[in-house]
Amino acid sequence: TSQTVSLFGRRHGLIRGLAKGARRERGRFGGGFDLFTRGEVLAIGKGDQGLLTLTDWTMLETFPRLRRELEASRAAFYLGDLLQRTMPAHDPHPVSFEAAIESLRSIESGEPPLESIARFQWRLLVDIGYAPDLGLPPGPEPVLFDPGEGRFRDAAAEDGKVPTRSWRVRRDTVAWIETIGTVASAPPSGGPESPPLEVAARAARLLAVCLRELIGEEPMSMRQFLPRLPRS
Repeated sequence: TSQTVSLFGRRHGLIRGLAKGARRERGRFGGGFDLFTRGEVLAIGKGDQGLLTLTDWTMLETFPRLRRELEASRAAFYLGDLLQRTMPAHDPHPVSFEAAIESLRSIESGEPPLESIARFQWRLLVDIGYAPDLGLPPGPEPVLFDPGEGRFRDAAAEDGKVPTRSWRVRRDTVAWIETIGTVASAPPSGGPESPPLEVAARAARLLAVCLRELIGEEPMSMRQFLPRLPRS
């Protein structure tokens, strides 16, 4: 009847805890924790000594679209996977917390998941200090991006040969990423202007490559949500 859960909080970062009796219908947890919900939790224990003991949970927000539509569900799993792989335990990251909540709300409101996830990935990378340098070299389309170095190269300077570790990126992709900023805005209308879906898709893939380089592998959640990533 108990659950072991992972939670990402605004004030406490990534925490893990044991909710005893959580699956009991009449218990204090109302039948258990569900994926991708927002609420307030009470916990007992020291964060550096294993699991916390969760004592109370108040549900505040759910995201039904994540359970109805496959692409939305894959986007949410990918978002959660990124948080678990990039965040140290008990390290508050309020910017990433707000970005995650905004992304889930945007998907719930009907925004294309690719656009929501592209914005989330950029804000996450900025928050943890691994955002790529968006400075572009002069010259024509396209430019080359090196995920290992986190910067762009001049494709013309490479004599038409793309180095093994680089791939071609269009300038309008980088231009839209620059409009995202670092702080999540409330409704989608308050953020950057929505780009054509193909631009958002290219931005999502570019930033995913940066995260793949940081993580050191391509998670299954990334592969399912973004199947067209260039191979490392």
